[in-house]
Order: sequence, then structure tokens, then C-alpha cells
Amino acid sequence: MNWTMTIKHVNTKKSKSGKVYKKTNITKHQFYNPIKQNKTHINKIKNLTDIHDDIPVVNIVVFGKNSSIRDVKHSEHVFVLHQTELRKVIKTLDDTFTSYMSNERQIEIFDTLNYVNIVDKKRRKQHVKDLKVKHGKN
Repeated sequence: MNWTMTIKHVNTKKSKSGKVYKKTNITKHQFYNPIKQNKTHINKIKNLTDIHDDIPVVNIVVFGKNSSIRDVKHSEHVFVLHQTELRKVIKTLDDTFTSYMSNERQIEIFDTLNYVNIVDKKRRKQHVKDLKVKHGKN
């Protein structure tokens, strides 16, 4: 299921007679459901770190502060929000989940993810290209 992003462009124009007016264009773009995309990332994280369902992993999709988010269904571990809300949500989640695992276990998971993260620009670019081929998005 794809999502639709609607963008309103307002441009100031000047007519031949010198009169200034505004021209509004609306464009729509489809993109893959970011909740589902994050779910794929979460599954990969769980596989790499042997995290099981006893430790919650939260799916957070963040849009810019000027975005208007409509018709999005949330669940306990899925958040779709504006960047201005992110700090508050992370703080709330941190307070809630602190009891789930020790600091040592958190560090172990962080180290594992840091180790498998693709930081080399060429490798990352190739990875994205490979995914596009795999999913027929050339």
C-alpha cells in the first residue's frame, strides 16, 4: 500500500503589465508506506541482534514540521509524527522501556548495529542500487 504526498507550490509571478500575482500548483507523489518500510528494518535489526518479542522495538516515522499528516492509523509500537514531537516521544519511550534491558545489553545491541551499518558512501550507494533491482524499482 502506497502513501500519497501532496505538495502545494505557491509562486509569485509578474504579468506583462507588471501586476504581481500568485500562481498555485499542487503536485501529488506516491511513495512506499514508511511504516512497512520501517517494519522491514525492524525485522532486520531483530535478526542481527537476536532481539525477541520480549524487548519492544518501536516503529517511528517522522515528517517535517510543515507536514500535514492525515488518515494514519497508530498502534502501541507505531508512531507517525512531526519532527517537533520526536523528542517528547523518545523521552516517553525511554522512561517506559528502561526496565526492559540492562545498560550492558543496550551497549551490546548498539555495538552490533554499529558494526553492520554501512558507512562507506560507495557501499551504501551500491546497497540502495541492489535493493532497487531486487524490488524492480529501476
